[in-house]
Amino acid sequence: MDVRKAVENMTLRHLEELEEREKRKAAVHEAGHATVAATKGVRVDAWIHRNESGDPGEKAWLGHVRNVPRFVWQDGKPALADDLKTLGSTYAVAGMVAEELHDSPKETYDSIVENWKLGLCTPSPADLELCSEDWRERSKAVAEAVRILRDQMPLFDRIVAELLEHRSLADGHIAFLAAQLLTAGATPAKEENGNA
Repeated sequence: MDVRKAVENMTLRHLEELEEREKRKAAVHEAGHATVAATKGVRVDAWIHRNESGDPGEKAWLGHVRNVPRFVWQDGKPALADDLKTLGSTYAVAGMVAEELHDSPKETYDSIVENWKLGLCTPSPADLELCSEDWRERSKAVAEAVRILRDQMPLFDRIVAELLEHRSLADGHIAFLAAQLLTAGATPAKEENGNA
């Protein structure tokens, strides 16, 4: 009886550890995207949530970063800006790069690209849609994402911690953190109207 209880407790502890690792991985991935977006002056919301599909083949935790809707004038009328698409491949690979750097902090951009080519890591399907198909462009994007995430580690770490604690961060909160924590030389780009 005691042996069975001990095995059940070990199994439960193991499942809880797996769950926590998956939750952290989702937070790291989304924080990578949010950090690159904030560094480029794009306002985003980020959140993670438990996957309720019940499919054991799927990730237990999922995450999302969403562009905060912003209107611009286009052809004489208001249009919804898609700032994430303008960030392109650097934004698209940032989640994958964040995961790789989290697992191996001294990883180089060229080894991340090589791992990607070998299929050892890859952007999510949604992120891949924003990526260039040209491997030279992909390599540049990975190099820029590595640089941004290393340079902005305090912001990245804070976003990870807050996602783990609160599961969601609204645009105003990410912008507040960015204003506090972005290091010199990486201030958000100015929008056309002069606002960050």
